[in-house]
Amino acid sequence: MSTNELDNNVTNAVYRIEKSLNLRFEADTTLYISKEDTDKIKFCLANNNFQNISAIATKLGAKVVAKVMLKNSWLINFSAVKKTGNTKKLENMFSNLTNDFFVAIADDIISDRVYSSIEFKEFIESIYYKKIPIKLCQRHYENSKFKLNCRIICFSRYIQEQYVWNNPGAHTVRKIDQVLEQYPEIASNIDGELLARLTPEMPDQKVIAQWIIDNKIKKKTEQIWSSGLLSLGKTGFGATINFVTDNLDSRNETCKHLIEKICPKFFAKSDDVDYLAQSIVNLYKTNSTYRYNLLKMLTPNNFFDKTIANELLDQFESHIESLPNVLNFVSEIRNWTKDERNGYDSIENMRCEFTKNHDITNLKTLKYLSRQLQKTDMIKTIGLYDESDKEDTKLRTILSHYFATQCFRNPSTAFNNLIFPVKYVDDIGRFIESERIKTPHSKSFLEKHNKIELITKLFER
Repeated sequence: MSTNELDNNVTNAVYRIEKSLNLRFEADTTLYISKEDTDKIKFCLANNNFQNISAIATKLGAKVVAKVMLKNSWLINFSAVKKTGNTKKLENMFSNLTNDFFVAIADDIISDRVYSSIEFKEFIESIYYKKIPIKLCQRHYENSKFKLNCRIICFSRYIQEQYVWNNPGAHTVRKIDQVLEQYPEIASNIDGELLARLTPEMPDQKVIAQWIIDNKIKKKTEQIWSSGLLSLGKTGFGATINFVTDNLDSRNETCKHLIEKICPKFFAKSDDVDYLAQSIVNLYKTNSTYRYNLLKMLTPNNFFDKTIANELLDQFESHIESLPNVLNFVSEIRNWTKDERNGYDSIENMRCEFTKNHDITNLKTLKYLSRQLQKTDMIKTIGLYDESDKEDTKLRTILSHYFATQCFRNPSTAFNNLIFPVKYVDDIGRFIESERIKTPHSKSFLEKHNKIELITKLFER
């Protein structure tokens, strides 16, 4: 055997020995871990015991524990992780690691060099692509062969962390539009609040508002553009009024949509309702073209507040008596149905009501709100749930109490088909327990979501 061959054999042997030691010796001493501790972590992973893993991480450090976890990700049953409410705990552990370190230890999973379930890999990807160097993001989102969820993360980061700083204002807005036109699959799944997070800091807000109205507001407006316009506040509202005044065409789809659908949302978001109200009254008085649209704007299905709608109608009627073709709208506004007898008429009504200063620690308040929801079309309530931020604690508490009370009677098919994240399941279960909802329907819900302890407590004692 030649000297070179011997050297190669020795090198390979050393490499295999290092691999077999499985992290017990590291150049970074904070990554040292004994075989005994490694086995403990693997045992916890196999048994979904994340409470003990947190304790081990506190003792040994999150870096080394995270590294062992990812090297043994084949042991992780991610469905069980979600059912037991440990997703956020796991996400926090990985998210708190430095970007470079996490990217390095997660790369084996991303590249399929270490086996993991599809669900767990997607979970890791959702963190990984938030931590990769920003210079890689443009290349990734432009690659149509790349996973869509990863492309969306990369595009959002590219716009917010890089492009906007070099191309402020309207340049960024037009870039977003260009990318969404080029990649409709991204447009269909992008976070609707992406632009709204950027516009408040942009210097040329009037230009941006005008561009959005001229190019993007129509009968079916994507949320990213309507939210972007609404985020501009008085500037966006002023541009809206100027546009409809300049065009004077009640049949124009943009004008109709701005008045009937966008203006009510400005009222819902505004801290200065008086300013908006005066502008609307002036528009009604000076432009007979839009009186039909303005009255339709105030109807319960479009507007959010009974009192403001009726005050505006009073001012409209003090100027000129309503014509016969709009009397049905007047009747709807005067006989507003969002009250204790009839529940809520629209998702916007519910959203507005639930953002008020309700004391949701008071069970009587929750029961009152649940009664209103019981008198509301279930499809509208589910629509609010589908659109909502699942991490919104206040809304989750209100809806969870309502969903729990559905188990007093036979829940609708629409309710039974809902897919709840872990925090919703936990809160619904908590209310089933506290309200002592001991029915076949509550038991079925708890069985479906593997709440064995609650079933035992409520039904088997």
